[in-house]
Amino acid sequence: MDNFLKKNPSLFHQIEQGKAAILYPGDGMHMLLLGETGVGKSLFADLLHKYGIQSRKLAEASPFIQFNCADYAHNPQLLMSQLFGHVKGAYTGAEMNKMGLLEKANGGILFLDEIHRLPIEGQEMLFTYIDRGVFRPLGESDKDHHANVLIIGATTEKKDTLLKTFIRRLPIIIDLPSLRERTTEERHQLFDGFVQREVDQLGMPMYFSKNALKAFLHYKCELNIGQFKADIRIVFAKSYARSLAEKVDYLKVSSKDLPDYIRAGLLSNADHRQMWSKCDDTNQQAIQYLPSDNTVPEVSSTPSESTIYREMNTRYRELEKKKASAEEIQKAMEHDLKTYFKLTGEKEQLFSNKENLIALVPENIIKELEKILRHVTIKTGKVMSDKVFQMMAIHIYNLVKRSQQDHVLKNDMHEAIIDKYPEMYGVAKECMAILEADLGVRILEEEASYFIMFLTHDEMDAIEKLAKVQVIVIAHGSGIASALCDTANQLLNHDGAIGINARLDEEPQQVFERLVRYIKNHQIADDILLLVDMGSLTTFAGELEKLFPLKAESIPLVSTMHVLEASRKAMIGCSLHEVYVETLKVNDYMAIYQDRKELEQVSI
Repeated sequence: MDNFLKKNPSLFHQIEQGKAAILYPGDGMHMLLLGETGVGKSLFADLLHKYGIQSRKLAEASPFIQFNCADYAHNPQLLMSQLFGHVKGAYTGAEMNKMGLLEKANGGILFLDEIHRLPIEGQEMLFTYIDRGVFRPLGESDKDHHANVLIIGATTEKKDTLLKTFIRRLPIIIDLPSLRERTTEERHQLFDGFVQREVDQLGMPMYFSKNALKAFLHYKCELNIGQFKADIRIVFAKSYARSLAEKVDYLKVSSKDLPDYIRAGLLSNADHRQMWSKCDDTNQQAIQYLPSDNTVPEVSSTPSESTIYREMNTRYRELEKKKASAEEIQKAMEHDLKTYFKLTGEKEQLFSNKENLIALVPENIIKELEKILRHVTIKTGKVMSDKVFQMMAIHIYNLVKRSQQDHVLKNDMHEAIIDKYPEMYGVAKECMAILEADLGVRILEEEASYFIMFLTHDEMDAIEKLAKVQVIVIAHGSGIASALCDTANQLLNHDGAIGINARLDEEPQQVFERLVRYIKNHQIADDILLLVDMGSLTTFAGELEKLFPLKAESIPLVSTMHVLEASRKAMIGCSLHEVYVETLKVNDYMAIYQDRKELEQVSI
């Protein structure tokens, strides 16, 4: 912990809080870590565990168990079984007793990442343990179980959005700053540490130009340390590919080798002249990083256990046997690198909302989507954007539900799309076949055009020619409509839904007049789907058609799923009628889900 503090002096207060919580008389004090994605919450929790052992507050063999509540947020029963265990017969499929993570963490620390994703039932069981030190596995009715576990929760949520019950039971709240809140000197130390780790792994020296270093220290790294580390690894991998092709025993990076978003750091107005003057005063043209033993060994056939470097070395030997030129080798390996980093998620996963998406889409659907997108990349060399990933995940989820009800989603542009993209049509059919085999569903031919639209979304212009629908949410209460739209827009990476918040004391006519002004001021000419909370607002659709040359529909009792489905259908170019009909089906899906849940409760 002291070594960590030397490299991260701005975290002095947070480190002191953590130490105090570990050393608190008794069994320590439960704590909650706050911070954006990638700030290092899991690393900090692991350091606290090591500190507990070094300070002899925890035994040498004390466990540190990490669990992400978001991984099972779509299945509360399985989540609680993971945490608290279950007894034989607790639910269908529970064929034997199972020990939960809380019991496995006895004598140590249980780190619950995304703790706010615990369902209400799970919160109650966790709070019972925190309050009384006892818990009951699922299905256990008369016997309390005991465990001595320090709980460390973590969340990306803000403190004021968390339940007061969380705040009361996790009294030590440690707010970890984002990378942009840290000093440039600290960022430099982090950079040195990550670079040195890669240099030691490869056993090769690395030379960064001064401008490349400046760019890394000043670019907008929105997803914090996690992204910072991933970006460094990507630059290393590309440089290593070049060193293999050129048969040199060193790595080098200049600013021109960096992606545009990193190179943009050179344009930063940040004023760190004193630090850079020291660097510029040296005669070195580049900053040198040597392996820790200060020797420069030859590149071995297996430079490290790291998968990416091993795969690159294997790929290089294959290309060399084929007598490929240095230029061909470098080009082929750079193509492989793009595929690798996409498929392993070492960078792109940082920019996705997978943790949010998994609350709405089962994990098996997301894994299946990753599988078919790997197939697409291998077949076409295309790497799908994060926006396409989000849209396809929800589409496939609904496709499975539609197939169970023998419902076909028509696409008026079906023939035109498959005629325009014949090669992608074949790939789309292959993706559909994979889904049919793995998920056990029947996918009709009409779905092929939707798959093509997703797979060509980033460059196709056909979507621009399709009907446009504007989704507008109107709900009473402070910020309700805005919050629903923000959630859907964030999940879809698209600012498509518009929220209009209505005061509780506001007359419907006043709300309607504000809606009309908004449409005029923003020159909305598309058809409009209104998603409203109360039935009285559904009359707005008819009134809009009288005032504007457009069509309008409305759906009451709006929910997040309604906004998400309507926005997604609008994004892929469905007509107003299609968006309206498909969004209405959300009610059917929710009813089916509730029926199944009640049946499961009966079986339990």
